[in-house]
Amino acid sequence: VSADVLSPLAKSRLVQSFNKLFDLDLAIIQDAYHSEYLKREKLAEHERSEVRFRRLVEAAACVVFILREDGTLVYLSPYSEEVTGYPSEEVVGCSFPELFVPQVAQEEFSKAIHRTLTGAPTQALETPILCRDGSHRWLVWNARRLDDLEGVPTVLAVGQDFTERREAQER
Repeated sequence: VSADVLSPLAKSRLVQSFNKLFDLDLAIIQDAYHSEYLKREKLAEHERSEVRFRRLVEAAACVVFILREDGTLVYLSPYSEEVTGYPSEEVVGCSFPELFVPQVAQEEFSKAIHRTLTGAPTQALETPILCRDGSHRWLVWNARRLDDLEGVPTVLAVGQDFTERREAQER
């Protein structure tokens, strides 16, 4: 239809309709932009939080492991590398119980991990760990569930090495 044929009232309604369509398009674009902005802000906050976590953990003089539900290692702190003798790039993705927990302590350790994953924190669990050189170190563990690391629940386990004190008590 040619614009010459339309009455002034029809032309006015046509212009109003186009304006409403443009307003709707603009609202959709703004909503998409706002959604993308929020997504990027959430990602940036997550990255800042991870940096703070790593700085804190890397400064701590304690053994820190993060384990998946199946017991595989997601993370071990630099101090953990020092105590165990294993570099993280060698053991991340490996089974923590098979590599670090002596056979006599595996059942107790597995139960503690399971309890922690169900939401009950583990406190003051004393277990030995195996080191790369074949020696044992005694640690007292506290563990908490992390609800959303890599999209799944994991366990943050923090251990304090008390091997020397234990050996002195035994002597």
